Amino acid sequence: MDSNEPQHTVEEGSFFNPLPAPIILKHSGPGIASFILCMISLLGYIASVALIGSLMTPYLNEELTAPTEEMVEKLGVAGSIVILFLLMNLIGVILGIVGVSLKKRKKIFAILGLIMNAAILLSLAIFFVIAVVNATI
Repeated sequence: MDSNEPQHTVEEGSFFNPLPAPIILKHSGPGIASFILCMISLLGYIASVALIGSLMTPYLNEELTAPTEEMVEKLGVAGSIVILFLLMNLIGVILGIVGVSLKKRKKIFAILGLIMNAAILLSLAIFFVIAVVNATI
């Protein structure tokens, strides 16, 4: 720099205060996974209820009295699928907790996934308890 060139300095009392760059946060990966698992399991529960309902219709209308071996196998598969969706919800709760605890990440999907997965697990546990209580009466 030549001594003849004007030097640009910022005085301490000046009003020029540049704004800091906005921090752009990414969505939490485990939170997104938790939310997706919740949506998949909800669709799976709806499909399972429809499948079990269609299998049980002849027995509810009293057209048949005893289930066939094929019917028992189909109901066993449907029950296994419901247990698979329960495990998906449990994994979704764990991923939701991990997603909420991550720092410097957006937490909306993690919170949604955690709340929805936990609500599904809690409601199914309540339905199970009600069914057991009614079966023993």
